[in-house]
Amino acid sequence: MMSSSSFAAVRFLMARVMRNQIPKTLRCVRHCHAATSSSSNTSSSSSSSSTFPSFNVNDRKIFDETFSIVVDNLTKDLEDGHSDLTDYIEHYKNVLEYNVPFGKKLRGLAVVASYRALHKNPQLITNEELIEAGLMGWCIELFQALFLVSDDIIDQSQTRRGRPCWYRNSNIGLSAFNDAMLIQTGLFRLLVNNFSNKPYYHDVVDLFNKVYWKTCIGQGLDMLRSRRDAIDFTKFTVENYSVIIKYKTSYYTFYLPIALALYMHGVSDNRTHEEAKDVLLEIGHLFQIQDDFLDCFGNPKETGKVGSDIEEGKCTWLVVTAMELANREQIKTLMDNYGQRNLDCVRRVRDLYVDLKIPSIYAKYEQSKYQQIISIIKNNNLSLPDSIFNFCLSLICKRKS
Repeated sequence: MMSSSSFAAVRFLMARVMRNQIPKTLRCVRHCHAATSSSSNTSSSSSSSSTFPSFNVNDRKIFDETFSIVVDNLTKDLEDGHSDLTDYIEHYKNVLEYNVPFGKKLRGLAVVASYRALHKNPQLITNEELIEAGLMGWCIELFQALFLVSDDIIDQSQTRRGRPCWYRNSNIGLSAFNDAMLIQTGLFRLLVNNFSNKPYYHDVVDLFNKVYWKTCIGQGLDMLRSRRDAIDFTKFTVENYSVIIKYKTSYYTFYLPIALALYMHGVSDNRTHEEAKDVLLEIGHLFQIQDDFLDCFGNPKETGKVGSDIEEGKCTWLVVTAMELANREQIKTLMDNYGQRNLDCVRRVRDLYVDLKIPSIYAKYEQSKYQQIISIIKNNNLSLPDSIFNFCLSLICKRKS
């Protein structure tokens, strides 16, 4: 159930929305569908069925502004009956505002877009419903933030979203681990404060717990396979890589947002959720491969971070592909330099990737995987609207960050 402070914030936010009328829709990355259509010999009538959905600009505006409700809601929890926590409340607010509202926010936005797509009459959806969906979306953004804060410490990353990682800020350091746990507890407080009176409350809490468990396993597998002091290159296989990214990325990035929207609409049957999961895990697989490529070959000004997968000895799509293509001498170069915190070693590995033509292999694989997923969506007679899956795919098509 929403707290009184949440209701007040909702009324304020709705008033702002009503005063600022803006265009209703925005076409999402049309060039991706056009590229796919032009590369296949399909008729215009058949290709039009998989046109990407529009994303409502007003929905995004409401979602972005709903973050103020999140901060007010969680800091109010500490203010009520805790007059001795004044200093810490300010720190908590800084933790939230520094680590949560930036980035692509694709997970949170996917909740809102899916909620609208599943609505019995999307054109009559109310701002209050959108704010509720937005609050659920911000729960995932909190989920994302808690893993990023801790992951940056483990990987000793330097930047995140174009700024210093949270732990690298003055007087933060390893206390950032506690801040990550603070973000985690905030996620569940947000659920209690705003959804505990909903019929789907126990389903979404159970879902968050299950996906949190799976993501922790994925993070653990990722670290297990990338021990710089003892890298086992025989473990860098397609099979092992696929397991890591399924648990580390795919569940929480794509299945979780759509599953939450389903529960909010009262859709809880196992068949529908499993059907959605099968497609969404495939999209998550492509997303992580893109992440791996951008870590090595992306522009830090666009990605917002300096890649470190090579130094960390990560099990990535690039190194797995390299192990399959390299000759004996090249494998020795890879084993001598991979996982070393040395710029010359990083350069040698990157040069080896270029020699093996991995960038061009990646471009072909990305397009092929994209077309495969489009085919699954079009041909499998899914019970959910195609627009939900197409929207998720549109968020990552040809992405540069």
